[in-house]
Amino acid sequence: MNLNFNKNKLYKLLRSFYILSGVRIVIYDIYYNEVISYPPNNCSYCKLMDQKKCQLSNNKAFLKCKESDDLYIYHCHANLVEAMINLKINGEIVGFIMFGQISDIASEEKRVNLLKNNTSKNVLSSIQEIKYLDDEKLQSASTILLSLAKYAISEKMVSIEQEKFINQMNDFIEKNYEKNLVINDFLKYFNMSRTSLYTMCDKYLNMGISSYLRLKRIEKAKEYLQNSSLSLKEISYKVGFNDYNYFSQIFKKYVGISSKEYRKKFEQN
Repeated sequence: MNLNFNKNKLYKLLRSFYILSGVRIVIYDIYYNEVISYPPNNCSYCKLMDQKKCQLSNNKAFLKCKESDDLYIYHCHANLVEAMINLKINGEIVGFIMFGQISDIASEEKRVNLLKNNTSKNVLSSIQEIKYLDDEKLQSASTILLSLAKYAISEKMVSIEQEKFINQMNDFIEKNYEKNLVINDFLKYFNMSRTSLYTMCDKYLNMGISSYLRLKRIEKAKEYLQNSSLSLKEISYKVGFNDYNYFSQIFKKYVGISSKEYRKKFEQN
């Protein structure tokens, strides 16, 4: 699966969460690779841990989040609290978002005694840096994490390459219906070679760019026929056909009836 991560927007989102909560937050891809985090580096205590154990702990959480859409709150191998939820697009898991490296032990003495057992190194100063969250704050942070996951997807901060390409294509066509678009216009917009663009169209649109453009023009014409009082000729020009007769021919080919007959269907309803 080819994914696109808008790292600039994600960085701002994660940074806002950290400023608000003081808790580190991370986004992973479907292959468990870290995509972006804030702050970028682990806390001092976690840097002292066995990274293989950290990865194993994370892997268990990833598997849990693959099995359920619920937020998963757990203690890692080093006795720190972490929370994770999957990121989904159209019902398919595309990544994970997690916050952690915090403690739910209120007593600093108990916290130090528990955490220092995870390493033989002198970790007192590192443990004192670990943020404590009581149950209420932990639940609040978890609620925000759920909202962040939905927001990141809805704002296309994480997207499937196919979805991104189609959205960009549709957006460009939508803004330029009345223009006589040619292949060079698309090459300039997408900033790619002719071969790459043709490959993307075949792969994600299942048709050539000219066929897709005609299809979108006809779809737009159907909207005008349903919702406007514009003449058939005016509609043909508005959707990019300079020749009304050609428009009529293409419309019937794609829709099965003439544009005049199509409009009558909606006038009767």
